[in-house]
Amino acid sequence: MTQTFPTLQGKRILLLIAHPDDEAMFFAPTLRRLSQKQLQNQILILCLSSGDADGLGHIRKDELKKSALQLGITHPDHVVVIEDEKFPDSMTVTWDAKLIGNMLARYFAPNIANASTNSAPSASLDAIITFDAGGVSGHPNHISLLHGATAFLKTLMHRHTGWECPVKLYTLTTTNVARKYSSVIDSVVTVVTCVWRTKEKGAFPTPLIAKPSKEKSASLYAAVRAAVDTYSHIFVFSVENMRNTYLKNVRQEFNNDGRLFFGKTKVMAKALGLSEEHEHMPGLSKLSEHLKGNVGILCADRAPEEVLRFFEQFMEVDFARAGVEAARSFTVPEGVVYSTGGEQPVEDDVPLPHSLEATVRKWGMPTRLDKGKVMLDQEYVVCKEGQVLDSNQTALLKMFGIAMAEFKVKIVAYWSAATQEVTVVEEAAAEDVDAVLDDEVDGMEEG
Repeated sequence: MTQTFPTLQGKRILLLIAHPDDEAMFFAPTLRRLSQKQLQNQILILCLSSGDADGLGHIRKDELKKSALQLGITHPDHVVVIEDEKFPDSMTVTWDAKLIGNMLARYFAPNIANASTNSAPSASLDAIITFDAGGVSGHPNHISLLHGATAFLKTLMHRHTGWECPVKLYTLTTTNVARKYSSVIDSVVTVVTCVWRTKEKGAFPTPLIAKPSKEKSASLYAAVRAAVDTYSHIFVFSVENMRNTYLKNVRQEFNNDGRLFFGKTKVMAKALGLSEEHEHMPGLSKLSEHLKGNVGILCADRAPEEVLRFFEQFMEVDFARAGVEAARSFTVPEGVVYSTGGEQPVEDDVPLPHSLEATVRKWGMPTRLDKGKVMLDQEYVVCKEGQVLDSNQTALLKMFGIAMAEFKVKIVAYWSAATQEVTVVEEAAAEDVDAVLDDEVDGMEEG
């Protein structure tokens, strides 16, 4: 569970609430902030009851949709209210966490049962926001949502040990009774707390615009040189379709007999030596010539043949990002739109939730609603093989669970301490956006 709440941008976010009016009473500032147009978030509100304890459920449902539109939700279809006797509006009933988890899986990870353990788990969500274990007021319905969301994430990660969970869980912090009813007086406590946390942890700058630090550069420089002194072989590797999660898997593979650096290439090149006069060890200046683009350094004692063989067999598949070429064509058949876009037989699939119709239409699919079902009057070509993908296409591909990006690591060249010579394996790929960012951001090195 994530404790700090960073700026979420370009994310698919689920606000999970128990009753109509929860969105206004407890999450109004959050919705107003995250629904700002420049953030390009897609927000769905899922309410697990109509709040019918006093027989006013039909009125409260309507009020919820109107409130959500005022708070930044773009379409009333993005507000879904569940009316199920298993989820009664009650101050004395705790809802079944497993039922909630199964419902979330059915809506947002319909292929979870057939997911391969050799690929990353996926869902049509990036984040869930709900109540914490205190439920703000101790309301058992509120508290049940946390346990249900946790059950969903556990199901999502079942048999996927070692992978990063694709869905982040954020919760609303419960405050004590004294603060809750102290009105404006509590603003003093809030301000002091925020100032203290900012001084303690920094202002939470976005990593992509953080200014390089001389201290971090010096640390990376020293760490690279120390590793060169320790290990028998120094490899320069290139990365295709960079993903931090998968690079961590590579780092873990060599955790016991090597060290991997993926930071500022200019600093690493200088640590090796840019010329024969300044090289740390004989021959390393020829290796530093390959530190251009989206590359890193691996220092290891394993034989080069073993390292090369490992990377030849290592590949991870993930969702494509805008600007890359489609690895294959993908077309959604006409008729009812299903959650996998026709990738699975109809009997093994489920229809796309009607609440997402406006979203897919915004992304370019000419859909319509017919009796609560998302329909296409003719097949829709999302992409063709070799086509450069835009953000709408990648969003559709991710929603339908179509992974096209292959994360690969290739050895470009390596230096051996025994011979003090550099062996060139293949030329590094051209510098891409990730590499440009790496040159702008310092301090990404990890031991």
